Amino acid sequence: MIVFICERILKIGTKMDDLIKQKYNKALDEYDNENYQKAFEMFFALAKQNLPEAKLELAYMFYEGQGVEQNLDDALYWFQQVLMDYDEVFRMIGWCYIKLGNHKKGVRFLHKALEVGDIDAFDNLADIYNEGLYGVEVDKNKAIELYTYTCIEGMQKSCLNLGKLLKELNYDKVEYIQTHIGLLKFFKILLKGKYLKLLFDLIKLPFSFVLWFSKRIWKLFQSNNQR
Repeated sequence: MIVFICERILKIGTKMDDLIKQKYNKALDEYDNENYQKAFEMFFALAKQNLPEAKLELAYMFYEGQGVEQNLDDALYWFQQVLMDYDEVFRMIGWCYIKLGNHKKGVRFLHKALEVGDIDAFDNLADIYNEGLYGVEVDKNKAIELYTYTCIEGMQKSCLNLGKLLKELNYDKVEYIQTHIGLLKFFKILLKGKYLKLLFDLIKLPFSFVLWFSKRIWKLFQSNNQR
């Protein structure tokens, strides 16, 4: 009898989960069709049923003012409800605080977003350090470090900004590669060659350097294979 009751409860729970998923997908369809007010109402109802995905969507809609009047305090509240569920939330909480005028706390949350590996937070903070925004002192070296990371990860905007910054500072190309990228990693990047070409075009790495560097890396690979 107890087993039967447990199985019955599990089936009911599964049906409820399926029903909630169906409602969530319908809400997404409404959003994709730009029926923002209807989508907001549906996400709000699902958020009240404790669905994390709906809470996140609701937070973004309050943040952007879609289907509802923009309200950063409400956006902050809903982002905080899913703080441990999505890596991007630390960054979004940071931007809520910044836009609400609490720059110090906002920047602190952007740094927390770095700890969870949010790539957009790296790019955001690179801009902040590069331009000295929101009470943060200009730190070009920190900006270079952050732009380098996001550029390696494939962010085209970061590659462009990094190239401009290196050109602005007349940075020594070889020193930059050895200090911020490392020789082996740089070689792997050359093999990918997708976004880094934008960077190299801006800092004008000569072909002779690339040729010399490739030969040096080949020798390193050969010596490693012989061990």
